[in-house]
Order: sequence, then structure tokens, then C-alpha cells
Amino acid sequence: MPSYRLLCWFLWAIFIPEPGVAQSANYHWGRGWSLPQQQFLIGGYFNFTYEQLKDSPTQANLDDLSLFLTWTPHPRLRLFSELELEDVFTIEQGSIHTKQLFFSVERLYLDYFINPTWRLRLGKFLTPVGRWNVIHAAPLVWTTSRPLVTEHIFALHATGTMISTTFNLADRDLDLSVYFDASEVLDPKKTPVTFKNAGGLRLDYEVSPNWQVGMSYLHFKMERPSFQPDTDLFGIDFHWEWRRFEVSGEFAYRRPNTGNNSETGLYLQGVFPLVHRLYAVGRYEYLQGTHFLTSGTRNSTTHLQIAAIAWRPAAPLVFKLEYRFGQNNRGVAPDGFLASVAMLF
Repeated sequence: MPSYRLLCWFLWAIFIPEPGVAQSANYHWGRGWSLPQQQFLIGGYFNFTYEQLKDSPTQANLDDLSLFLTWTPHPRLRLFSELELEDVFTIEQGSIHTKQLFFSVERLYLDYFINPTWRLRLGKFLTPVGRWNVIHAAPLVWTTSRPLVTEHIFALHATGTMISTTFNLADRDLDLSVYFDASEVLDPKKTPVTFKNAGGLRLDYEVSPNWQVGMSYLHFKMERPSFQPDTDLFGIDFHWEWRRFEVSGEFAYRRPNTGNNSETGLYLQGVFPLVHRLYAVGRYEYLQGTHFLTSGTRNSTTHLQIAAIAWRPAAPLVFKLEYRFGQNNRGVAPDGFLASVAMLF
């Protein structure tokens, strides 16, 4: 009963304005619903996909339905959560089912702004390795599929603490993040690929207004899908844009402290404007070694190519179509067509 009363009080404090104070809620497409008086913001996105892959039945899915909740009760405090329904429903062979539906807490953390340049984060957050993983939301990326190197060699989430700051180096910003994970004791609901514990470092340098380079280091021990020894991961990445052209890429090397199960992976992606808001996207991927899968581990060398188009009629909305093909890729990313519609709301 006390917990119920506390929840009611919290909801009242958030949504009910103080007496005599006008509530000025407003909604902006792609930016969410804002309650300035309560310092509360509600947003999110959905992602609907279609897959026609080799040796697999054709299917359509509402993959993600995510809700972003942000509360800023104090200028130095911000509470953020990303709550997600995954695999909401699947249309396959003329029927609709929800066999894979599940709820996940993608992110749940508290930011404390120590001063204008230093920030302390506590909770569950996206592992800051490379660029793709921290962006991750379907409306913000160019392809329906995700590069293999960004999901098969480390856990996508960390639960613990991170401290971040920005330095000025040669009149350019250098972002630094140091983080520690203790998922074994802090994350009661483990994901299929989970750290046992980890510690990492992320650097991101603005070489010019159009060109950024990054470096990642991570020392970790895996708990799932199977126990792994202490492992080191080294990564570099870059992003360059000019007018409406973009080129980006990531490279990562993972090496266990014992044994020979190392892994190397990379991707290189280019985005080229066609007409109006239509873009052509091309990507090459390489993955070699023993990588983590939800069903266990797999040792192979995979080459993957992706040819895609993306149409952004408005900033929060994107339609994507791609064809994927490769060599020795059947177990991780089979050949075929993928399409999706994703939108921030």
C-alpha cells in the first residue's frame, strides 16, 4: 500500500499543475509532448519492418514501440528512461501472432550535472562503443539492418556509472567518457547478451565541423550467452559529411586474455543524395572470428554488402528499402530484401 501511494503522489506531482499556474503542454512532431511546467517530456518512436530472406518465410513485424520519458526536476538533475515493446506482432504466412512479444527497459538512468562540462550518469545506458550503438534508434539510422560489428562482439547495454566531460583541444571539442558496468548485481533482468562486469573509455574528437573521429576501449567479462574470460576490445570510428553526402565507418578488435578466440570486424558506409529527400546507401561489412549470438557463439569469416535507398519526406519519418548479400553470412545475416518504416513521435 505505501508503494501505491508513493506512485500516486509521483504521478500527481508530474501531471497536475500547481494551483493558479496555467499548464502549457505542447507537442512537436519528432520531439515529443512537453509539459514545461512539470519539466516533463514524453516521446518515442516505432519501427515496422518487412523481411524476405533466403531460406526463411516472408514476414512483417512491428519490431519496436519505444517510449522516451524525461524528467528534469532540477537544473542539475535529469531522469531518463526508454521503455520498449519489442516484436509487438508478426504477420507471417497470412496470420498475425505475438509469440515473441516482450517488454524491455532499454535505458533507465539519472544524470547529475556536476558543472557545465562534467556529468555523472547512474543506471542502465547504451554501451558507448563506436557510434551506431549510442544512436541505435531506427528513425536516426540509414538502413533497416544493423552492422554486424556493432552488435555481435559486446553487450549493447551497460548498467553502472559513467562520467563524461568535454575538453577544448586546438579549438575543437574532445569528448571523454569513462564508465564501469556491474550488470551481475545491478541488472536483475538480464538480456541475451550481458556483461558480467566491464570498464571502458570513449573519446570523440571534432577534427572539423564536418569530420569526427572516435576511439573506444573496453575491458569486460561476459555472463551471457555463455561465460567468457576477461576480454579487451579496441575500436576506432569516424563520421564525415559534406553538404548531403556522408561517409562513416567503425572498426573493432576483440581479444580474450586467454585462448585464441579473437575477433575483428568493420563496416564502411556511404550515403549519397539522389533527388529531393531520397538517398542511396551502400555498406560493406567484414566480421572474422568467434562472435556472441543469442544462441551461443559462432566461428566464421563473413563478408556482407548492402545496397539501399532511404526516403526522408520529413525529419522524423524515414522509409527504407535494402538488398543484402554476402559470403558465409547465412547464420548471422542471410541474403534477401528488407524494408522498414520508422518514425519519431
